[in-house]
Amino acid sequence: MGRLSDALLSSELTGALTRLRPLVAADVAWLTRAGDDADIAKWNGVAQPFTTSAAEELVALRQRAWDDDSRATFAIEAAPADPCGYLSIRIGWSRGIGEVGYWLLPEQRGHGVMTDAVRVARDWAFDALRLTRLQAGIQPGNSASEAVVIRLGFTREGLLRSWEKLNGQLHDELMYSLLPSDPRL
Repeated sequence: MGRLSDALLSSELTGALTRLRPLVAADVAWLTRAGDDADIAKWNGVAQPFTTSAAEELVALRQRAWDDDSRATFAIEAAPADPCGYLSIRIGWSRGIGEVGYWLLPEQRGHGVMTDAVRVARDWAFDALRLTRLQAGIQPGNSASEAVVIRLGFTREGLLRSWEKLNGQLHDELMYSLLPSDPRL
């Protein structure tokens, strides 16, 4: 087992509103539906239409990333334990940096679910993985995603121009970060 799997086994990834668990093959159906959401597609570069085979490839890719310790990807479950979102931490072990990315199905937005899920992931990243920095790159205009990290005390560091490529197009990202020594809101 790798570092991520070991850390997962020794942790309870449950918050006040959510539980995080690794993606499994049974997640393909709801991931396919989620991939067709306009907001998820816009902010995450999901090709439209998002097919079942694309969802299967995503699950397989994220499971391989667990095995090679490069990314921890979770399904977010909210009451009544149905999957409603996706959260991923891409990890650069050499520098101890994790980059969190996330999205949520429309019916769960605006209820504190994502803030709770990112809080759980933040605590796991710092306490179990011992990362030295957690960051989030957010496209300008994605105010809902920005609100999550702001509520959790992330510091806005600046605009990274032409930083990320989605669907073949470079786009800017606002960079937010949190350190283990920062207050945990």
